[in-house]
Amino acid sequence: MSAWMMRGLAAALLASLPFAALAGGALSICGPAAQPSSSNVAVKYPTNSVTLTLDQGTLGPLSNTQARTLVTNAVALWTNVGTATINIGISSGSLTTDVTGANLASTNYYNNGSDGISPVIYDTDGSVIDSLFGVGASDQILGFAGSGGIGFPTCAYTEGQAVMSG
Repeated sequence: MSAWMMRGLAAALLASLPFAALAGGALSICGPAAQPSSSNVAVKYPTNSVTLTLDQGTLGPLSNTQARTLVTNAVALWTNVGTATINIGISSGSLTTDVTGANLASTNYYNNGSDGISPVIYDTDGSVIDSLFGVGASDQILGFAGSGGIGFPTCAYTEGQAVMSG
């Protein structure tokens, strides 16, 4: 069988397989465990507004001012999407310290859903990502973000966090 025929056979086989596509929708669902799933609701921010507080360090070769501009411009793009239902703002202040892999746990900014701060951590050298996911993970992970939630009955996120690799 020729290479062309093998590629065609492979394409036909792949096209015939059922694939599940997941996109959009809620990040998390909340509701009473004893209730039917129809009573569950999407977890969201109660005011449809999040204010990000940016790290005071550098982001790889970018100065803090350049990193702040990068994040501010990215947030503006998201906020200007006509169908977006959340407004993201940037705090005029910064986190109280430059968060690194060495002080990540002691700063208590990452994954803390009760301090009222939605931090954007600049991982300037990969040490934050490596401390969370293992040595060398920063070679594969460019960054990530998420929301922190509280449970039923409020079903509301309290804050978010993001880590950007430099």
